Amino acid sequence: YPLVQFCNANGKLRQNMDEEKVSNNSVSWCSDSKITKHTHTWAIQNFAFCKSDLIVSSKYDPYGGKKLEWYYRLNPNYVKDRYIWVRLELVVERCNVPVQLIVRTSVQNTQSTKFCKDKAIKVEKGTEICCVDLSRDSFFAENSVTFHIQVIVVEEYKCQEVPKMHVIQPHSKLLENFSHLHDDKEFCDVKIIVGDQEFFGHKAILAVRSPVFRAMFQNKMIESKQNQVTINDIKPKVFTEVLRFIYTDSVQNLDTMALELLQAADKYDLEKLKAKCENVLCGSISEKTVIAMLNTADLYRAEQLRRATVGFIERTANFMNSEDWKNLWKTNFELANQTVCEILKLKN
Repeated sequence: YPLVQFCNANGKLRQNMDEEKVSNNSVSWCSDSKITKHTHTWAIQNFAFCKSDLIVSSKYDPYGGKKLEWYYRLNPNYVKDRYIWVRLELVVERCNVPVQLIVRTSVQNTQSTKFCKDKAIKVEKGTEICCVDLSRDSFFAENSVTFHIQVIVVEEYKCQEVPKMHVIQPHSKLLENFSHLHDDKEFCDVKIIVGDQEFFGHKAILAVRSPVFRAMFQNKMIESKQNQVTINDIKPKVFTEVLRFIYTDSVQNLDTMALELLQAADKYDLEKLKAKCENVLCGSISEKTVIAMLNTADLYRAEQLRRATVGFIERTANFMNSEDWKNLWKTNFELANQTVCEILKLKN
């Protein structure tokens, strides 16, 4: 009889158990499976002289009789299709929980190693898994043959609801940081001369906020080459607020500077600042100011202000008999005629 040896001293299978957690997280559920790896080595001496039909290993019980127990059964002279094969099987002796086994096997002699195809099977008591099924050729003529077996036990997934975590978001300092850029000359790369005052800014910020500044810096204009912009049609105090808006999206003294800021916002295509100015001016429309507001809306393409003035004229009885309205016909016939057409549309 051949000498059958297990690789540890006490005649039992040598095993290495590695446990790891594999988690699959989703928004509100967590699926958790337990994976345990068992590595066995079975060395058989004088295999070439083995004439026995079956060689059975000792039973392997990694869970203390609670979950799963199996052993290995080797048939060195298995007959199939009139040929002799070497077959190694894993036989499940006990299975008290739903599990899946993944079996990876290789066979080694003194010269080379053969790797067998992985097997993955959901098992129950009595399940037999064929780990090795190889023709008994010259590979098995060696005196020593070693089977290396790794069994991965995958227990069923358990799903549980994961409580939603409310992470406290820190307060955004974006506006604060941009305000600091506005107040600090460090890293500025363009000088803006308005009247007798000098302002400093950053081309990138000016360009991303204003299409006019963007075109100015993109093209080979003198402002781009000299890193200097000169503005003659805006007062320094007004440009102070324009620059503040570009950096912080806010403006001061809007009630007293709305008309001048509207002009600047239209010039530099600052739509939000323009809307803020229109909102203030709409609140100041009266019989004395409506014609001036209508002219302002037409001059600076302020559509919201224009609609507000047209609506005011339409609602005010006998306004078209006033001297202001008659003067508009004389000074700006096209605007007066267009206003009448819009009033007629409102009435209809």
